[in-house]
Amino acid sequence: MLENVDRWLEQWRKPVWEALYRRHEDDCRHELAQAFSGWELYAATTDERQAARLYLDFLQCQADESFQAARDLKRGIVLDAIEQLANPVDSTIARTMQARVLLTLRAWAHILSVYPLQRAEVDRLFAQIPAEDLDHQCVSYLAFWSFSVREAHYLQIAYRYFVTQSVDFMVDYSRQRVKVMLALTEGRCVRDDLVKLIELAPHLMHAQWIGRHVAAFCMDSELWDDGLQGQLATKITQLRDKPPQVPPRSEPEGFVINL
Repeated sequence: MLENVDRWLEQWRKPVWEALYRRHEDDCRHELAQAFSGWELYAATTDERQAARLYLDFLQCQADESFQAARDLKRGIVLDAIEQLANPVDSTIARTMQARVLLTLRAWAHILSVYPLQRAEVDRLFAQIPAEDLDHQCVSYLAFWSFSVREAHYLQIAYRYFVTQSVDFMVDYSRQRVKVMLALTEGRCVRDDLVKLIELAPHLMHAQWIGRHVAAFCMDSELWDDGLQGQLATKITQLRDKPPQVPPRSEPEGFVINL
């Protein structure tokens, strides 16, 4: 349902995301301005234009939150965006996009301790998104929420997504990250999974996430050790010593089932 809209959005989403990863605020703001100008000329149905605008407003929120250092202001940006994006829409394609961006943003708000997200609301939003309209970011943030509440069901869905869908953005790390979160939640994670996760971390924010969330979980279960801590510290140092890079865009050769 969202295929045509997503195809049009990609010309803006890709450069905005890359500017976010590189921490280039001026480039990010420029691309966003171009995106909104492009939307004014977007030759599509009213429904598709409404769906595209919802996503652009969501993308604007991501940029505003990312480049805002003050925690209280970040919280306000996210809450305002949730309220804005939840305004009623009256068309099928737009409702699907609304559910996807709201699920993504609500999951992120939960992780930021800004706005708790309950399972019933996850179920409601997820049911409105056809499987073919899920995207990498929505599934990833849904997995983060699921891991934070120790809820395996949506982690299983997320892992299935990453081993069956043709994803070209950070696919190897994303798949391993969900695999580790699921295995930890189900009590079957092994050390080699953690070693691989650290090796694959493509960006400083990902390595730091491992330290904050995965290591803390593992310490509670006595799965973390000095060797893993040293490997993670080395990885963080390596990533910190070079300018922020955009994670790799590449598709694996065939589907890798690594259960």
